[in-house]
Amino acid sequence: MPWGFSIVQKGEGWYFEHGGRNWGFQCLATAHRAKGYGVVGMTNSDNGLPLLQVVVDRVGRAYGWDMLDKPLLR
Repeated sequence: MPWGFSIVQKGEGWYFEHGGRNWGFQCLATAHRAKGYGVVGMTNSDNGLPLLQVVVDRVGRAYGWDMLDKPLLR
């Protein structure tokens, strides 16, 4: 990811995202732009990003985030 936060649309929601890495570590932060919920995950692995994506998806499912909603046809 580039420096700073990215703003991405997932499903029907807009999210701030930020990731980082250092030797032996990776992290990912995701938060809803308007609703105030989010999650931060950190791993002690150079290959932790796939695991972090699974964690974000499962937290989103457990709490009913709008990132899982299908986009509405307009």
